[in-house]
Amino acid sequence: MTGWAFQKTVLLVIHCIVSIIAGLLALRGLGPIWALVIIAPLAALAPGIYGAHLSRLRLAAIVLVPYVTIAIMEAVANTEARFWAAVLMFGLLLELTLIIGMIRAVQLQPIRQNSANKGHG
Repeated sequence: MTGWAFQKTVLLVIHCIVSIIAGLLALRGLGPIWALVIIAPLAALAPGIYGAHLSRLRLAAIVLVPYVTIAIMEAVANTEARFWAAVLMFGLLLELTLIIGMIRAVQLQPIRQNSANKGHG
C-alpha cells in the first residue's frame, strides 16, 4: 500500500470512528431521529474523503467545524458525557488535521507533476 492510499485509509477509519461516537452521543442525549440527523452529513462526506477530491475535502473541513464546537461544549458542560465528548473532540481535531494535510497535498500534485514533466522535455 502506497503512502497516499495509507493516508486516505487512515483518514477514512478515523472518520468512521468519529461518526459512530457522534451518533452514539446524539442517540444517548437526543434520541434516534436526531442521531440520524447528526450522522447524515458525516456519512455523506465519507466517499469524498476517500476519493480525495479537493472540493470535497474543503467541504469536509467546513462541515466538521460545528462538530468540533459541539464536542468542546459537551466536554465542558456535560459531566455525564465528558469522556466520550473529549474522545470525539480529539478524533475530530485529528481528522481536521489530516484533511488539511490532504488538501495541501492535493493542491501540490499538479505542481509536482508539471515540474517532473519539464525535466524530461
